[in-house]
This record gives sequence, structure tokens and C-alpha cells, in this order.
Amino acid sequence: MNETRRIEGIGALADGQAVFFQVSVKKLVIMFFVTMGLYQIYWFYKHWSIVQERECSTIWPIARAIFSLFFCYGLFGRIYDSASAQGITLRVPAGGIAILYILGTVFVYLPDDFWVWVSFIVVPFSLALIQDTANKLCVMITPNLDRNSNFSGWNILAIVTGGLLLLLAAIGSFFPADV
Repeated sequence: MNETRRIEGIGALADGQAVFFQVSVKKLVIMFFVTMGLYQIYWFYKHWSIVQERECSTIWPIARAIFSLFFCYGLFGRIYDSASAQGITLRVPAGGIAILYILGTVFVYLPDDFWVWVSFIVVPFSLALIQDTANKLCVMITPNLDRNSNFSGWNILAIVTGGLLLLLAAIGSFFPADV
């Protein structure tokens, strides 16, 4: 029988229930790059699904993942507040990380290719900052849960496929566009 315990800044948590989505920062960044940013939709979905379950909420995790630009602060704020209640400090406040994420997401739409590269640095950096905090919180609250640092078969498939596509894109960038 699962017991429920009340945790400061988090609320009720059943035994074996995750506080937030756990994934190693290394895996997050690698999966972000090889999926060309698509992994962030899965990342947000997993976080919001856990929040929905834990808070017995009626939120739609898939909608919040797809429209993460509008909902990132809500998630980052929850992680920040929960971590602060447990004595974990962030290097940057949740609002600052959300602004960084939003700017990075918007940069990709600017006309110069330079901004695409800036976006591909800023977005995973902002996600890594908040994930590092979520991981510290998860280790503190739920030390026996899987840390999700190994690559699954699906992850490896994405790495190989995405890696090949990135390699082809890099090679293609050396050829003139008007051929």
C-alpha cells in the first residue's frame, strides 16, 4: 500500500511518486541537439504530466508542452519554489531562466542564421539550468527513483538518426546553395 507524505513546498507525495521529471543534464542536452530541439516538447510533457498527477490537476500536459513558450514560467516557478522550500538554491531565478528560454525560442525566427545558432545554445542552456535544480530536488526527496541517465533504445535510435541528419546538414552547408 502506497503511503502519502506531505513535503514542504511540494504538497502530498505518494511513495514512489516522482517530484518532477528526472533526466541527466547530459542526456537532456544530447537529446535536444540530436532531435534538433524536438526533445524539449517531450521534456515539457513529462514534467507537466508529473505535475498534473501530483497536484490532481486538470491541466493538459501536451498543450503545455507544445505551447511551452507561454507555460515555461509556470513550470520553472514550480521547480524553483519547491527547491527553495527544501533549501536548494538556484544560480538564476526562475523568471530569469524563463526569459532566457523565451528569448532563445524567439531567436530562431530572426532573419539572420546567426540567431538560429544562438537559439541552439540558449534554449538547452536554460533547460539544463532548471533540470539541474529539478534533479537535485528529486535526489533529495525521492532518492530511490531512477535518475534516467542511461540512453534507451529509442534514445539511441534518435541519436543515430539525428546525428546522421546533422552530419548531412553540416556537409551540405559547405556546398553553394545555387547549384
